[in-house]
Amino acid sequence: MIAGLIGLTLIFLNNYLEKKIRNGIENSLEQSFATYDKVDVNLLDRKAAVINPSINIKDKHLKVDTIQLNDIHLWDYINNKDIIIGELKIANPELKIFKSKKKEKDSGENKKSSEFKQMVVVKNVKVSGGSLHIFENDSADHQLYTKIRDIKLEEVKINSKTLNETIPFNYDLILLNADSIFYDLDKQHTLAAGKFIIHNNNVNIKDLGIIPKFSKTEHQKTISVEKDRYDLKIDSITMSNLNWSMQNDT
Repeated sequence: MIAGLIGLTLIFLNNYLEKKIRNGIENSLEQSFATYDKVDVNLLDRKAAVINPSINIKDKHLKVDTIQLNDIHLWDYINNKDIIIGELKIANPELKIFKSKKKEKDSGENKKSSEFKQMVVVKNVKVSGGSLHIFENDSADHQLYTKIRDIKLEEVKINSKTLNETIPFNYDLILLNADSIFYDLDKQHTLAAGKFIIHNNNVNIKDLGIIPKFSKTEHQKTISVEKDRYDLKIDSITMSNLNWSMQNDT
């Protein structure tokens, strides 16, 4: 009898807390300008998953296959409504950034940012697969493209303040592994790299090159004033103790 009552109580608490955690994740996604197909929560394993989320913040668009949340800290949410997660896994994110000369403020987004009262902290983030596109002035031709292999971050934090920044979260970068990088330097040249790896502030770039888009003869036809034609190939570049940050909006 007593064991049965305890069992029923645990089932009730499990369902109640799962619903609270699910609602908390859904509210955080909506306040972060996200849409999604489904949120699954397994309280006994302290896990949750977001299926097919899509996030739009100003000129940034992110689409992901799945987001897996592991080691959810229950008492932080119950007591403070804060979402603290031990590990977050992101599969195949596609990030598109549209750079426009005119920056227009969206009062609706600013209102949502000011209404974001919670704090989201993720101790470890692992990204596998995906791609990054940066488009110049909403044109169909991308200025930069790269294929993502792996990304590892630590101490990722999101709050109402970070949502209004260029990068809408704070983080410590541990690993960035990308390849197939193409960047349009100008109308005559493309910058390309076979691999680009940042690991604990150490950088390794392989097969770096400046590739001319035209032959020497065709190059002359594309310019109205004298302009050099570059053809550069570098096997590898290494840098140690690299630190970088956003300055204003750059």
